[in-house]
Amino acid sequence: MRELKVVTLEELKMQMREDFCEEDELINLYGAAAEDAVIASTRRSYKELCRLGYAESTGHFPDDEALPEGEWFPSRLKLAVLMLAAHSFRNREPVASVAQNAVPYTIDFYVKPYRKLSENSARTTVFLFCRR
Repeated sequence: MRELKVVTLEELKMQMREDFCEEDELINLYGAAAEDAVIASTRRSYKELCRLGYAESTGHFPDDEALPEGEWFPSRLKLAVLMLAAHSFRNREPVASVAQNAVPYTIDFYVKPYRKLSENSARTTVFLFCRR
């Protein structure tokens, strides 16, 4: 099993309302895939997102490359990972028997503020997160 970076297996199982261990490997796979998808959709690295999370939490951007100990991944993106993994777990096939519509204010709503639009947008984002 690949080690999860953003969420834990226990958090995934709580989100999915799963109490048993029979599908732990599959749940871990959905979690890893959701982490990769959410991070990739922002067009930023995991490290860059942790730096933004630090700026959100503290009100200032870290001075150097090293972040202090702690969980700095943005909570909105963590929630998007949990939602995407749970949705994929419940809907295991790529097709549906009935038309499904996206629920407003869900995954895209959480991810969009972190999406890098261009190389120049990184500085604007830092300003927005640090400004209070």
